[in-house]
Amino acid sequence: MRARFSNVSGFSLVELMVVVAIVVMLWTLTYAPYSYYSDVAKVRISAEKIEQAFSEARLSSSMGLSVPGTDTNGDAYVVLSQWASGVGLYAAKSGSGFAPESEFRLLRAVPLEKGIEISRLPSPKVTVKFSAPSGAFSAVDENGAPVAFTGGTLGLHGAVSGTLSREFRSVSAF
Repeated sequence: MRARFSNVSGFSLVELMVVVAIVVMLWTLTYAPYSYYSDVAKVRISAEKIEQAFSEARLSSSMGLSVPGTDTNGDAYVVLSQWASGVGLYAAKSGSGFAPESEFRLLRAVPLEKGIEISRLPSPKVTVKFSAPSGAFSAVDENGAPVAFTGGTLGLHGAVSGTLSREFRSVSAF
């Protein structure tokens, strides 16, 4: 025969459901602030990556950048496009003007954080040149016309204002 226990201890199904409901409510209260602060951090990190690419290009051109695949020194270029999720750091042989993009050699692609895009530039595409060996700075738009470029804006999914966007500066603005 089976013995029946009269002092059975444990949690009832109702008690477990109440505990699960409380945990879910606490999680939903903390998720929204965490997500927001995570997005703000992504924007800040992406702006710092772009500014670092400008600093790297300037330093590379003034320190004697070697163009990949050649034995000559070259100019450094940073190419930015509106609504892009990254920038390119390139090298091309030194010259008096801007080298055509067909002569660019990719040094490094600089990806932005997930969901972050460049949302505001003076023109849809800006190419910034750092001349060797001085590191002098100049910029042109997609048509080759000179542009007064001091920086732009990037944001989460293209935001152009508010806390989910941030200004970035070119090296000449430091």
